[in-house]
Order: sequence, then structure tokens, then C-alpha cells
Amino acid sequence: MTLQENHIDSLKFDAAGLITTVVQHAHSGEVLMVAWMNRDALALTLQRQRLVFWSRSRQQLWEKGETSGNTLTLVSLTADCDHDTLLARALPAGPVCHTGSATCFGEAGSGVGFLANLQHIIAQRASESPESSYTAKLLAAGTQRVAQKVGEEGVELALAATTNDRQKIIDSRTCSTSSLGGRVNHPNRATPPSCWRPARSAWRKRSEKRAWSSRLLQRRTTVKKSSTNQPIFSITHLCCFEPKT
Repeated sequence: MTLQENHIDSLKFDAAGLITTVVQHAHSGEVLMVAWMNRDALALTLQRQRLVFWSRSRQQLWEKGETSGNTLTLVSLTADCDHDTLLARALPAGPVCHTGSATCFGEAGSGVGFLANLQHIIAQRASESPESSYTAKLLAAGTQRVAQKVGEEGVELALAATTNDRQKIIDSRTCSTSSLGGRVNHPNRATPPSCWRPARSAWRKRSEKRAWSSRLLQRRTTVKKSSTNQPIFSITHLCCFEPKT
């Protein structure tokens, strides 16, 4: 049940007048923290559209981020089937935990929530100018160019998987997501992968190879025949052959 002020009376508060509230990131689905609300905290939350709780240790109301600035903007508030627990979907303005961690359960960024976070980042990049964002430039080039880029990175990830080298797979996956969503940190990396280093020369080399391959396939040349009257080079050879660098 999506909660509104007129639904407060339907909730089941405990003997202390509190109700457990689980806070979830509205985009990634990460569980950020667990806290408690009383009737006043719940009413203030709905009024301010920012999460307000009841502190059991200080015995007073407190708005998350009232001193640090790391507020939690309310997106939705839902009661469970028994009406004795609340799920608050919110957007954090900064680290949620008092330790400085993204969540009270450790750093976020792993699991399926990573994909939702990436989707959110891509949507943000899409609103930027192509001059300042590679992702915006890629999206502006159209669906075909985006599909080509995803295909390139997918092949690199597949090749990395054949090596059974976990670090190469992580680097390749991170490079793949970085191509569309910018630098998305992997939680198990202390240093960024090599693909994040300045790579203008690498991009130039790739562009030159693609242009060379395109010219090669478009040229009308006579292919030498073998004794069996079959072409010496197949289309696979032509596509995979690269000029010396």
C-alpha cells in the first residue's frame, strides 16, 4: 500500500509507538539503512518529502542529513502486507552511513543494482553536450553506432572470459560499462583499469584500422586463384587481417 497521511491510522506501531522503516535507493535498489518512525516522524516525512525518523537513543525526532547535508529525498513510501513495516524508496544526497559509507551495510555498487545505477548515469550523460561527454557523443551518433560500440566491448569481454583471468574479465567489464556510462567504479578494484588512462592514440589507431578495413573490402581488385580455382583469401581473412603497426 502506497502511504498517504490518511493511511497512518491503518499502520501497526509497536508498544513504543514505532514502526520499522527500511530505506532503499530509488534507482539502484540497494538497501541503504534501517530506522524507526513514530507518527510524528511519519507525518513530517510526508510533509517535507524528506525522511524523518525517531532516534531511540536520543529520544527525539531527527531528519536524516540535518547536520551533514546528506538528506534522503522521498520517492515513495509503502507499507508491507501486515502494515507493520515501511519501505521508503529515496534518493540520497550523499553517503548514508555515519561512517562515510554509501550504505549502512557497506559500499554499494555490486549486484543487479549496478545495472539500474548504470542506466541512471547514462540518462544523465544523455542530457550533456557531445563536446563534454563521450556517452552523449555516442548517443547522438545514433542507434547503429551505439550497437557497434556495445558489440566491440562485448567481444572484448568474451575474449577476456576465455583466458580465465578474473582481473582481465573485471577490467573488460568495467571498460564496457565505462564506454556508455562513464567511469563506474567496481567495488573490488583499488585502482582503475587501463582503459581509463588517456587513450587518444588508441582511439586513433582503432579508427585507422577500421578505415583501412573498410577501404580494403570496398576495393575492386582481382583475387588470385589457387590451383583449385578457389580464392586464396576468404572474407574471414579479409575482415580479421590488420595492417602492421
